[in-house]
Amino acid sequence: MTALKPCPFCGGEAEADTLGVRWIYCTNENCRASGPDFEELEDAAAAWNRRTRLIGEGWINPAMVGADSV
Repeated sequence: MTALKPCPFCGGEAEADTLGVRWIYCTNENCRASGPDFEELEDAAAAWNRRTRLIGEGWINPAMVGADSV
């Protein structure tokens, strides 16, 4: 499987859930963000990894700072 990027919201570790449909979620108990579900794990990983970078990575995620601030 493709290496998973950290959570775009908290930077936590991501993990795959393969029970039934495949989806990726953040393991941080205070965050628990999750991606959409797919039939194929590679598709779930690709969707998780294709998102806005964290502020510290050079991009601003408007959901983190408020869309009016950007």
